[in-house]
Amino acid sequence: MYSCIKMLHIGKIYKRASTLQSYEALIKFSTKPDVQEADTVANPDVEPIPVGKLPKPYLKSNLLTRRNLRFDKNQDEFFQHQSFMPHEGKDWTAVWPAPAPFKPYEVPLPIHMGVKAKKCVKPDKFSSLELLKVQNFLHLTPPAVEQHCKVLKQFCTKFPDDLDSDIACEMEFPVTKHTVDYVGASNSPRNSKARNVTKQIRLVHLGLNLQAREKITKLLEWRYNDDTDVATIQSKRCPVRKQNSDFLDYVFTALYFESWKVEEWEKPENACDDDFYVWENSESYKNLRKIVERRADVSKETMLSDIAEVRDYRSAVVDVKQDLIRAKRLEKQRLKQKAIEQQKQGNVLIAKSSPQRMEIIDSYKESVLNLLNLQKVGDAKHC
Repeated sequence: MYSCIKMLHIGKIYKRASTLQSYEALIKFSTKPDVQEADTVANPDVEPIPVGKLPKPYLKSNLLTRRNLRFDKNQDEFFQHQSFMPHEGKDWTAVWPAPAPFKPYEVPLPIHMGVKAKKCVKPDKFSSLELLKVQNFLHLTPPAVEQHCKVLKQFCTKFPDDLDSDIACEMEFPVTKHTVDYVGASNSPRNSKARNVTKQIRLVHLGLNLQAREKITKLLEWRYNDDTDVATIQSKRCPVRKQNSDFLDYVFTALYFESWKVEEWEKPENACDDDFYVWENSESYKNLRKIVERRADVSKETMLSDIAEVRDYRSAVVDVKQDLIRAKRLEKQRLKQKAIEQQKQGNVLIAKSSPQRMEIIDSYKESVLNLLNLQKVGDAKHC
């Protein structure tokens, strides 16, 4: 029930109303016209209130002078908290040794975070729930990281002196793994893009023969870079990074063993257009053997690789064929749609002349003349 403490001035009588009923009764009593003055002695502690002013609440004098000891005690403890004390001589790694939610009374920094109200500052650290939501890195200060490194240093070994270059490191560790860690101010430290894993390896480190190398490049398709000899595979289908890494290991293992398998239709005599050139299986090699065998200055015991003219001719033929294959691969990768349209019109892009191609053709021309012991047309006219 509503209660109040109020002094009512009824003539010269001061009475105290502590409840609503007594308050209403006194109001009714004071409204009667025939109220007589009571001979009750007025309270000596309360001075008469002049007419026209509101009365003051009735409080004992000891209540006005007594201090609130409980409030003073809490106030002293509040200002003695470590957040209000100097932190110059303290070790912060001991105050915040591990990941923990934000604690405003332990961080001696005036941090403000949250929505700014109109004509107000942002909420401070004592009244901001946003600071509790986000992840903090107060445990990863430079001194803390340095202490962790000093502890872990005793378990580390010296870096090998032989691995003094990138090539030496690649020979020992041929597989390159690439991952990305994301840091963001959100209620969760996880990021779905962090599960992506990319692994690279040069095919030269796999020890493949010609047939296996050509097969694995066809299986890799656009994932293989012919210029750098690097195979790149990326995976993000699994929900966890470790699963994607294991999946890529399985893919590389399956590609390696599958490339060594030789089916009946994959043999050289049954292959048609495989975009690679084998010198020993070519018609040029067979014709060259016939020409060399007819020469009188060459014995049957002489190997073809021992003849200088044969070596020059072989390198020239291989360069011509490889240039055609390289141009054809570029057309398939970069200008696939345009190449299809121009091939329909009868234009072959890979046959376009370039300074590099003209140099290769001239080298092939010189090797054929030297092999057949022929003179150039200009030199023959002067003879």
